[in-house]
Amino acid sequence: MKKFDTTNSDYGEYKGLDNKIDCKCGYKQFVTNERCINCNEKISDNFVDIEFSGKKLFFKSVFSFEGRIRRSEYGLSILIMYAALIIVSFIAAFLPQGIMFLLLIPVYWFVFAQGAKRCHDIGNSGWWQLIPLYALFMLFADGKKGENKYGSNPKGIKYKLK
Repeated sequence: MKKFDTTNSDYGEYKGLDNKIDCKCGYKQFVTNERCINCNEKISDNFVDIEFSGKKLFFKSVFSFEGRIRRSEYGLSILIMYAALIIVSFIAAFLPQGIMFLLLIPVYWFVFAQGAKRCHDIGNSGWWQLIPLYALFMLFADGKKGENKYGSNPKGIKYKLK
């Protein structure tokens, strides 16, 4: 953990988060400050939202096993998987049986990659998704706040340190 070299206790600790944001008055503040040093305006109560721009990109790298995703993206991934399975089953009626299994490889790769990223958001290894009924837990469990060893928060929220 990197500490700021300062005597003012308002600066707090730095844990890999973006270290400064702009106040309404234009003065740059550390994310751990509760009030602006310049105008004493309250910055935030529970968290400082410095990344979320209202344009959240879903399915950024769908076949990658790296990073973290939100519950909503994981839920959509499950729905997409079922839709793809239905489409592949209709197509398989007209194709040889071996082709069906080739068509299912990208579908299962997609689902396991998205499951691994959801496990990372909870703070576990991607192998945890192989536990029976763990996928159901991943649909409802809240992700770890802030950064973890798998990446930054997919919600784009940087939480204050207390």
